[in-house]
Amino acid sequence: MLIAPVSSSYQSHSVQNNARQEIHAPHGKEENHEHNKEAQATETKESSGSNDKNMEQQQNEEVRKLAARDREVRAHEAAHKAAGGSLTGPASFGYTKGPDGQRYASSGEVSIDTSKVSGDPQATLRKANQIRAAALAPAQPSNQDQAVAADAARMAAQARVEIISEQKAEANDAANKDEDKEDFVNVTPSNIKISAYQSNSTNQPKATVDLLA
Repeated sequence: MLIAPVSSSYQSHSVQNNARQEIHAPHGKEENHEHNKEAQATETKESSGSNDKNMEQQQNEEVRKLAARDREVRAHEAAHKAAGGSLTGPASFGYTKGPDGQRYASSGEVSIDTSKVSGDPQATLRKANQIRAAALAPAQPSNQDQAVAADAARMAAQARVEIISEQKAEANDAANKDEDKEDFVNVTPSNIKISAYQSNSTNQPKATVDLLA
């Protein structure tokens, strides 16, 4: 019989445990729910923080690229001006606003005088060489820079042709002058006297005839 009470006691204990489980079970679900909410909030916060960090990194990278481009553009135009000297005008820039609110130069240009020097091919040649040097001065000349350099090379070639033509004309003039001097030297004093005598002897009878008449 002692078994029964043990059995009875076991059953009672089992019932109590079941009761405890039934009582405590809802409480456990609530704790799990709160825990899940806290975990989700933490994950959301961490995710948000990770997104903010990624965005900040992207913005910093963009600013870094814009700043590098700004330095490149300004150095490019400065090279043009340094080589072009008085032939160049002031540099002008196009800007891009970065995520930090700052403006960065993203494009630029420098004007340059490419006209010929009228009536002076030597000066035109010097100018063409300077224009070409200014166009190709940057480390990485643009397509427009290459085009300006090509135009300057053609202007220089034309100036050389004009210079050669002028030199030939001057040489011919000098040769003609030398020939004239040589002809003058070949006229001897005796020839001059003979010519004068012949001229006088020819005119004298006429003068005499006229006077007698």
